[in-house]
Amino acid sequence: MMSDTLQHVHQTALVTVSAKSLQSRNSTRASMVGAKRLPNPFAIVTKMSSKDGEEPIILGKTETIVTSSNPTWTYAFKIDFTVGKLYDINVGVHDDSSKQKYKNKPLGSAVFEIGDILGTIGNVKGKSIKGRGVIYVRVMPVMDDHFSAPDLVLELKGFSLKNTQGLFRKSDPFYELQRRDFAPGGGYSWYTVCRSEHVDNELDPVWKPTAVNIVRLCDNDHSIPFRICVFDWSKKGNYTDMGMIETNLEVLLNAKSPNRFTLKNQKGKECGVLAVTRAEMEGALSNSAIPAGTEDRSLDPPS
Repeated sequence: MMSDTLQHVHQTALVTVSAKSLQSRNSTRASMVGAKRLPNPFAIVTKMSSKDGEEPIILGKTETIVTSSNPTWTYAFKIDFTVGKLYDINVGVHDDSSKQKYKNKPLGSAVFEIGDILGTIGNVKGKSIKGRGVIYVRVMPVMDDHFSAPDLVLELKGFSLKNTQGLFRKSDPFYELQRRDFAPGGGYSWYTVCRSEHVDNELDPVWKPTAVNIVRLCDNDHSIPFRICVFDWSKKGNYTDMGMIETNLEVLLNAKSPNRFTLKNQKGKECGVLAVTRAEMEGALSNSAIPAGTEDRSLDPPS
């Protein structure tokens, strides 16, 4: 039997959300002409009441990702819970229709218990939402001292990137920072923890500075590898691979600026050069909701 000491251990964790195969609720006009519009999804995370008379608490809202049925939101929510006590959260996914001058439409919701998720492989669990897709919640336990760890601040440039748009237009590149972690059901996969803005019509892009929490990126371990992946943005949501590198904090922090890397696509072909003009530690993680990188409401991870 669990001791009283173990029953009342306080724990802190970061919660992130993703979804697969989301189906939009088409407008009446779109339905009449047979159009099928991909949703512009965002998620709202709410802590459910644990006792009578207690009101639910909205923990926050993710960024909106335009034109996507498979969103991976980079926003992370910091929660504090007690081991052995139920901690239920409701994740509601909505279609942001503000640009179409419609009301936001609910796509579905699911309730997750934090302790239940921590009992799964990779601390990730998915639930179906009435035929409209699957919501996944990932829980990353963190130690209190991790919240005093600084963020990694990056400034990146691209040079001579390979154009994926043909003769009359240039690519619109953006990048993602990805960490390797357990996948639902076993095995490993790469997950986006930070996403930049896209730069229009440019093969030598200069991206804005971005900051990412190093606990989320690599568990505050300077030797753990992560990826910097470059994609060509599209308003339709089908993003094209423009190359990637695999590196770690030790390499980035100890290199002379600018540190240049050759980008290679999934076929191993060279696609241009990625230059790291700034890589340094700054600040500390302290907010209850932690955005990773620059929030660009028009981006979505590639399928």
